[in-house]
Amino acid sequence: MMKKVFMFAVSAMMLAACTSNEEVVNPSSDEVRFYSTMTRATDTRFQNGDMISISAMLPSAGNVLKESGNYADNIHYVYRSGVFEFVPEPGKQAIKLPADGTGLAYYAVYPSQDQLKTQGTFAVQKDQRDTIARTKSDFCTVLKPVSTDRDVVLDFWHRLSRICVNIINVPAGQAVTMTLKNMNYEAAFDLNANSYAATGTNKSDIQMGDMGTTRDFEAILPPQAFNLATDIIITIGNKSYNVTTDPTSDTFLSGWEYRYNLRYVSGEPDRIEPDLGPDPIVVRFGGDIYPWNTALNPLDGIIEVDDPDDGDDTFPTPTADYVLYEVTYNHQYLPGGSNIFTIDTDKTFKRFYIGIKGLSGCLVCSPEPVVRNGRNIYTITVVYGPNFNPDMIMLISGEEENGYITLPFEASFIPVPIIEGAINVNLTFSNAKDVDLHLYMPDGEHIFYSHRGGTVQLENGKTVQYGLDKDSNAGCNIDNLNNENIVIPAELVQSGTYRVVVNMFSNCNPNTATSWNVVAWYNEEKITPRSGRNPASGVYPVGASNGDMTTVMEFTINAPALNAPSRVKAGSFVPTPLSDMDIMKFEEEKFYKEFNQK
Repeated sequence: MMKKVFMFAVSAMMLAACTSNEEVVNPSSDEVRFYSTMTRATDTRFQNGDMISISAMLPSAGNVLKESGNYADNIHYVYRSGVFEFVPEPGKQAIKLPADGTGLAYYAVYPSQDQLKTQGTFAVQKDQRDTIARTKSDFCTVLKPVSTDRDVVLDFWHRLSRICVNIINVPAGQAVTMTLKNMNYEAAFDLNANSYAATGTNKSDIQMGDMGTTRDFEAILPPQAFNLATDIIITIGNKSYNVTTDPTSDTFLSGWEYRYNLRYVSGEPDRIEPDLGPDPIVVRFGGDIYPWNTALNPLDGIIEVDDPDDGDDTFPTPTADYVLYEVTYNHQYLPGGSNIFTIDTDKTFKRFYIGIKGLSGCLVCSPEPVVRNGRNIYTITVVYGPNFNPDMIMLISGEEENGYITLPFEASFIPVPIIEGAINVNLTFSNAKDVDLHLYMPDGEHIFYSHRGGTVQLENGKTVQYGLDKDSNAGCNIDNLNNENIVIPAELVQSGTYRVVVNMFSNCNPNTATSWNVVAWYNEEKITPRSGRNPASGVYPVGASNGDMTTVMEFTINAPALNAPSRVKAGSFVPTPLSDMDIMKFEEEKFYKEFNQK
C-alpha cells in the first residue's frame, strides 16, 4: 500500500462555519484583541463571518478550563479582515485584561459553542461534498498560556483526522465520486485532557468532497481505524470499485492527515490500485512540507522560499558587525506573487536566513552562487503567502563559511492594487525586460498582451472583469514593475485544463541574465499542477533570444456549477482596450512569424 502521511496538527485558522451577520463593536482601549495568522484545514485562512468561542482564565486556574466560573466564559468572536471582533450578546462583555495587571490564559474553540462544554461529543458532517460542510466538520482548539499582552495570536490546532485521496488515469469525461463506508462520525472530546477520539457505535457513510482540482477528494473524520481495501468506494461513471490492495488497517490519529495516491487500471477486469510511484514520504502538513519533529514554522502562510532547508523557530542572532549588502529586489508587492532577491557579493555564504521583522520563525535556504567576474551572485525567490501584509519588513541575513552571521538586510514594500479573482497567476522577473505571461483557458481562449480579456455582465446585473491585469515593460518601455498578472473571477472559472506560458518577448538588455518565477493560485491555495511545477522558476541567460514561448505548467480545475443569476449574459463581453504598445507588439510578432515562414 502506497500511502503518504501528513502531520495535520498545523496551527489552523478555523474553518468557515457560517456567514454571520452578527453586530460587532469596535474594541475599547483595554480590550484584548485576538488575531490568527496560520492556515486551516480545507482553506488557507479564515473567512469573514467565522465564529469562535473564547474563554479566559486567571493564573490561579492553572490552565484548567471550567464550564462556568472562569474569568470570562464562552465569549463569541467573529472573524473580520484579519481580526476576531467581539459579538455583543445579553450578559456578555468583550474580554478585558484585569485592572491590576494580572495576565490571562485563553481557551478558544472552533466551531463556536452555544454552551461551553469541556467534555462532550462533536459530529462531523456526513455529506462533505460541499466545502462549507467540510469546514463545519473541522473541530479545532487552542490553549494560550498566561500573558499580559493585549494583542493575542490564536494558533489553532486541528483535533480530528483528515483523509485525502488522489486518483489518476481516469478515462476522460468520466465523473468520479468517493464514499467512505460505515465510519464513526462522532468524536468524544476532553478539552482539559486534550483528548479526541471516535466514540459510540453510531456509524454512517461519509461522502468525500472534491478539493477543487480534478480527482482530488478529502473528508474530515474522528480519529479511528481505516482499511483502504474495504472502507472506501470509488465510483467512476456508473461503475463502483473497491481498492485492490492488501486488507490492512491504518490507525488515524488526532491532528494528522493521511494521503492516499491511487490509479485506475483498465483491463480484465478494470480496477483501482495504489499508485506505485516514489517511496511514501512523511511530512508535516501546513501548506508547505516540513520534516518530522520540526515545529511548524510561524511564517507558514506568510512567505515561503524555493528549495528550503529545515526552518527554525527564531531568526539567528548576528555575529558579524556588517549588514548583508548589495541586495537588489522589487520594492513593489503584488498579492499572490513573488519576489526575486539577488545578492551580488565578493563574499562566500553557505546559507541565508529569511524572516519577518517582529515575528518569530525564519526560513533557511542554501542557493548555489553563479560566479561572474570573480563575484558570487546568489538568487533567492520568496513567494508571498495569503497572510503576507505589505506593511511587513522582510529580513535577510547571510552566514559566511566561517560561521559569522551578518546583520539583517531589511526589505520594505509598496503595494500594487490588482484585480481580485478565484484564479490568480503571477509572473515575476528579476530585471527590466519585456517578459510576457500567457494563459490558455480550457475553452481555447488565449489571454496575453494582445487579448487582455475584458468585462462581462452576469444575469444578475453584476459586471466582472478578467484577464491580463498587469503587463510590464511592454516593448522595452520600462516601468520597472517586473510583474505580470492574470486573474479569473469565480464566475468565469471554467472546468478543464489551463496552460501557463512564459515568453521573452524582448530582451531589453541582453548583457544580463534574468531570473523568473510563476505562481498560480485557486481560491487562495497554491494549485497542484498536472505537469510542471508550482511555483515554476527559470533563468534567461545572458544573450537569451526572444520568442521561446516556454510552457511552465498545466493545471486542471473542476469548477462548481453556477446558478442562473451568476451566469454570463449573452453578448455582454467588452474587451479591454489595447494600448498603442500592445498593438505594436502584436504587429511586430506577426511580422516576424510571417518572415520566418518565407
